[in-house]
Amino acid sequence: MTTSRFSPARRTRAAAIAIGAAAMMVLGVSSCAPSTVSGGGSGPGGSGPGGSGPGGSSTTTSILGTWTLVKGTDDKGSISPDGAVVTLTLNGASSGGQGPCNAYGARSSTATTGPITITVGIRTEMACTEPSRNLTEARYFAALAKIRTASISSNQLALTGGGDTLFFTRSTK
Repeated sequence: MTTSRFSPARRTRAAAIAIGAAAMMVLGVSSCAPSTVSGGGSGPGGSGPGGSGPGGSSTTTSILGTWTLVKGTDDKGSISPDGAVVTLTLNGASSGGQGPCNAYGARSSTATTGPITITVGIRTEMACTEPSRNLTEARYFAALAKIRTASISSNQLALTGGGDTLFFTRSTK
């Protein structure tokens, strides 16, 4: 019989980190989805929403891709990334990102603006080196769980729900 030099808690934490890293590698590989453009017009050279025929410039921008948190609000006030790079990568059903402290995997319900749900699943369980970021992370994940609507304006993604709002810019990476 061999005895491990690592405690059960340490092995569990190492396993969670390995699973989180594997999930992030999968997300990173699949995060290169291009934006989609759809729409029509109302005749040759025409413009306007919907319609049929060539021409037109009505677009619906996909929310697929990687987004970086700029700011947010919840019932406690302002949510700030506080110097951390907080990301959300939306790849259809398979999504995830990096919170202020931990990587996470999630499921999302849409690829365009409008109704959306985001369900955070697995995430690493590392304590933040800066204690204030632990609270920011808890508030960020709580806000994500309430999200019900996505909208894009001026290359900024706004996710809202339950009185909470998270604002992201499209990542250039």
